[in-house]
Amino acid sequence: MNNSLHKDINIDKFKAVNDNLSSYDFLSAVRNNPNLALQYDNFRRSSVSNKGWADRFNDYISRKKTLPLLYDPFFKKLFNGDEHRQRLSRLVSSIIGQEVTVIDILPSESSSFEDSFIIMDMIVRLSDGSIANIEVQKIVSLFPGERLSCYSADAIMRQYHRLSSSTSTARYNDDISQDSDSISTLGHKTFSYKDMKNVHTIVLFENSNSNLINSDNPELYFHVGTTTFNTHINFPLLQKYHMISLDTFRKYRYSDIIKGNIDIKKCDYDEDVYEKPLTDQMLRDRLAFMSLFVTETVDEAIAIQNIFPELSEIFDEMNEYLARPEEVLGMFSEALRILNHNTAVLMVDEYRKKYQEMENNLRKEMQERENNIKREMQQEMQEMQEMQNNLNKEMQEQQKILDDKDKQINSQEEQHKKDLERIAELEAMLKESRESKESNGQG
Repeated sequence: MNNSLHKDINIDKFKAVNDNLSSYDFLSAVRNNPNLALQYDNFRRSSVSNKGWADRFNDYISRKKTLPLLYDPFFKKLFNGDEHRQRLSRLVSSIIGQEVTVIDILPSESSSFEDSFIIMDMIVRLSDGSIANIEVQKIVSLFPGERLSCYSADAIMRQYHRLSSSTSTARYNDDISQDSDSISTLGHKTFSYKDMKNVHTIVLFENSNSNLINSDNPELYFHVGTTTFNTHINFPLLQKYHMISLDTFRKYRYSDIIKGNIDIKKCDYDEDVYEKPLTDQMLRDRLAFMSLFVTETVDEAIAIQNIFPELSEIFDEMNEYLARPEEVLGMFSEALRILNHNTAVLMVDEYRKKYQEMENNLRKEMQERENNIKREMQQEMQEMQEMQNNLNKEMQEQQKILDDKDKQINSQEEQHKKDLERIAELEAMLKESRESKESNGQG
């Protein structure tokens, strides 16, 4: 069967399913099913604070929109590791740029990171022994570089702890070629750091901000990163990062793809960041899955299937839930529970942030007040010191004046003393002269 025939059949089937379901009345099903009625009533009560989510459910059951695939319950249904292992493997392969097969789904242990606005997360182990952490974040600002590093480090340590015992190492790597220098103990492979494999942190963002926008080319939506060195030494590390801005993809790329323009562009693929070139199938899968994730309306779904008929199976599965109202309502309720939980956590986080800001502002204000007091005291002390210096200077000047006057008085007293002595001499001379005259007259 050629692709075009396969496409036509799938599209016709998708349209037929929607047409057949056009007579489906969800509210009638609610009235005829007490359990569904109770479930729907609980959902409506829970969605009072999230009207947008209730609207999304109503749009789905009225066949206006598709399932919100990126939310945890829906993603894990349609990319289930047991039922859809090949589908999940193709998705991961297209993102990391390496042909891999998902071996198993690891239990999620992200409870230590619950304060992020997660709407979906899945941790898988791949055929080459590496680990991929797939996550969808609603708001990029709540998933900064520090958190990305923690997630990656957490996955590294999860792998390390699984491998660090001899019994688990053999079981963990039974499908991986053994290193020649590995040591075997009691029939089991002993842990070696060479057993550690790459850890891929994959984050899809519903909403991006300036941190995920390239100023030179705002169309770039697929961000791949690893640790490199300025000297370009060959020292590969285990942590790989793949961040995808879905809103950027929808804004700049999706409208072009939906028209049938699926030639690979620079924003889709940068071959310089991969060890081996991506295959044509991986590149096609990349565009197909990214388009799938941003598709919302039924009209878009039909258009996308014309471009990527291989997606028809997924869209058909989405439609099948219209005939299983209790199950799909349960998935919407679970997604709403996650959203409400994360919203509450977000509010707490924002309250903590505001409290921390208030505390920091208060501490800053107190520090500024203390600094002002210190500056005022220092200024007063400086002024007092200046006054003291001026007073000392004035006293020194006064003392100098007094000293000068004392010198002047002493000089005057000395002169007066000399004058008195001179007067005494003159008086003596005068007396002597008088006596001489008197003596001569008598004679």
